[in-house]
This record gives sequence, C-alpha cells and structure tokens, in this order.
Amino acid sequence: MRDRPSSFVLKTSQDCSGPLSTRRMPDSPHADIDQQALAWFVRLQSGATSADERAGFDAWIARDPAHRRAVDRLAALWSDLDAVADPRRIVVPLPAARAAPGRFMPSRRQFLAAGTAAAACAGLAYWTGATAFLTSDFRTATAGRRRVDLPDGSQVELDADTAIAVDFTTARRRVDLQQGRAYVFVADADSRPFDVVCADGVTTAQSAAFVVHRRARDVAVAVVDGTASVAWPRRAVSTTEARLFADQRLAYGPTGLGAVENTTGRSDLAWRNGRLVFEDQPLRQVIADLNRYREGAIVVLDSGLLDLRISGTFDIRQPDRVLDAIRSTLPVRSVALTRFLVVLRAA
Repeated sequence: MRDRPSSFVLKTSQDCSGPLSTRRMPDSPHADIDQQALAWFVRLQSGATSADERAGFDAWIARDPAHRRAVDRLAALWSDLDAVADPRRIVVPLPAARAAPGRFMPSRRQFLAAGTAAAACAGLAYWTGATAFLTSDFRTATAGRRRVDLPDGSQVELDADTAIAVDFTTARRRVDLQQGRAYVFVADADSRPFDVVCADGVTTAQSAAFVVHRRARDVAVAVVDGTASVAWPRRAVSTTEARLFADQRLAYGPTGLGAVENTTGRSDLAWRNGRLVFEDQPLRQVIADLNRYREGAIVVLDSGLLDLRISGTFDIRQPDRVLDAIRSTLPVRSVALTRFLVVLRAA
C-alpha cells in the first residue's frame, strides 16, 4: 500500500456554524445519582462554570446528602488515578507468539484475575476490557501489535488493545475476537473449517485472508484474499448468511447483516502500515479506535456529538493529533480530569 500524506477532514451531520446547545444536567428524581454527579463534576472541572451553574450545583448538593457523597467519591477516585499507571499497559505485547495445540494454560488468566481483584480493592469501580483480560489467550496492550502463530500454520495479527481466545478441536478451528481488530490468514493445508466468532456473528473460511473489526456498535468484516462466509446470528435456528470475495466487506450488528460493499482495502488494512483511515465514520467509532492507541481514555459526555461524521487518515504513533483536530474543528470542549481521562462535551 502506498503511503498517503496525513490529512484530517471532518464532516458533520448537523450545522456546526454555531456552538451546539449544551446538554442540560440530568435532574430527574429517577436518574442515577452517580451519573448526575459525573455530569456536574465534569462541568465544574471545565474552568468555564457560570454563576448560575454554580448555584445549580450548590442546590443539587443541598437537596440530598447522597449527592455530596457521590461527588466526594468521584474526587477521590480521580485523585487516586493520578498516582497509578494506566491499567491497560500491564500486558506487554510480544512480537509473536506460538499457540500449542488444544486449550491453553490458564495461568495468565489467573494472574489477570488477581490483578482485577487488586484493582477493585484499590477502589476502581470498573476496568475497561476486564472480561477480555480474564478469558483471552492472547492480547495486546494500548498501541501494541502482535502476531500469533496457530498450530495449523494459520496466523492472526492483533491490532492495538485486541484480545482473542483460541479453541481448536478435531472438527473445527475457532478464534473468538473478544475486542479490537485482527487480520486473519487461514492456512489452506487443513481441511477443518476456520471460524472467527465476534459478537453475535461468525466468519468462516478455509483458505482466505480477512480482517474482523469489533467496532463501537457493530462488527466489520473485510476479505483481502480468497472467500469467506458471514453468518448472523450464529446461535439462532435460522441464520442469515452472506458470502464475501476478495475486496469486499460488510458489517453486522443488532439489526442483522449489512449490504456487501466493494472496497480497495484502504481503510481496513491501513493500521498494518501504521495508519488509521476513517471513511465517513461516526465520532463514537473514531474515539473508540483512538482509545486503543492512546494511554488512558477519551470519553464523550454529550451524546449529540457521537454521530458527527468524520473522514481522514493519521499516523497511529501520534494519536493526540487526532484529538487536537477534533477539538479545533468540532464544537467541543475538552476537560482533562486526570492525565489518563479526557472528557469531551459540547462547547
């Protein structure tokens, strides 16, 4: 693939000539107190709080002692996070790994389970990707990549912050993509079907190369060479199936299989060459991919921003340039609560 100059073009689904209206603070008596506290906390940390907003916060605090306790918990948590390393950096990716036949030893999972318990004891309410940490056989850290050589001669190349589990039997070869993105090369010397299970669908091939990407709201499959079939939903009595040939792709999700599209592979394979390419993707997906290459997390607080459409390409070694472009081009304001947590909200 030829290297392309870096560019970043943002296309929005709404008029951005003026600032978006700021989302009102959640104040329903049935709303979750922690969510209300988080919304107030972000607003107060922004450095642009008005007198009316401050008065509103004071009134909210006075309304219920539970409100003050929720804000205090948040303040303590962000303070603690400043002193700890990014938990997603615990697993150091290796250049390559070889899988032994059969099921794999669970020792690494036991270690990660202990790590999760230790994080809980330290007061972390949740750990992004904890399920994948515990159940995967191979995983990459933030900004890491890794090649896994399977016992049949097939290979799986893992993108950043990606996790897979492998299960080979006498009848089938199976890889579960639990999160992230993977390039799969299926060896043709083995007659057993090769399944890549992701979310509620399965991609099956016997001699092919393809990419499976677990995105924010769906799963994308792109065939680079050979043919593959995609079935959804995989556990149902009656499934819908599509066949993909080289330079074709589709996406599937809660609404079923999407249409088959022709592709040059530009956006699907660019990450293997050190670039990420977005073609009319929603901001929610851009942030999800960016979080896999950047330490910590970027959170979009205002849901109205998530469907803004973005097209562009950037160097994966400089993810903060994408964040800078979003901040300078879109009507958003960023708040760094800690060095590991950046919140975006409507300006």
